[in-house]
Amino acid sequence: MKKEFIEKRDSLNSDSAILQLDSKENKLLDESEAILNNIKRKYNIKEKQVIDILYQKGKYISIPVYVFATKLSPLESIVKYLKEELDLSFNEIAALLNRDSTTIWTTYNNAKQKIKERFAAKKSKYALILASFSDRRLSILESVSEHLHEDCNLKFHDIAVLLNKNDRTIWTTYHRAKKKREKFENK
Repeated sequence: MKKEFIEKRDSLNSDSAILQLDSKENKLLDESEAILNNIKRKYNIKEKQVIDILYQKGKYISIPVYVFATKLSPLESIVKYLKEELDLSFNEIAALLNRDSTTIWTTYNNAKQKIKERFAAKKSKYALILASFSDRRLSILESVSEHLHEDCNLKFHDIAVLLNKNDRTIWTTYHRAKKKREKFENK
């Protein structure tokens, strides 16, 4: 069921080919399966309709890694992708990212000044679930680096190449995220 769910969800977001889920996301997906079945039975609707609703709510929107390999900041990359590729409103993006809508509007306009054209659609082996960016304790780049290193088992150099960043930047960002995580868990 989990594989079918991912395939159906990915068919809605064709930019991401293979999605690497971390342990928290896998647990969430397992719990979602039971909820999905209950909703299907209770309202007598098809699975695709439920998945469409979840997709619209942003629960399973995946951000392909290639959007981060530009001269945009990580937040600008996500906002531009969500606005232009998924046609979400500034208010929807703000809610999904746990940020103010004015910040999202400003971020989008800054991104548009830097890169006027849309992202060139590419197949991406790696993607991140949008919900992972709503936790503001880590920066977006910290979340991306952590996910790619820990969950996708990529080396820092490979992450740097994927994101078009310096190896030292990725190493530093990852270790900063790791220290922050330890601090959260020790509280």
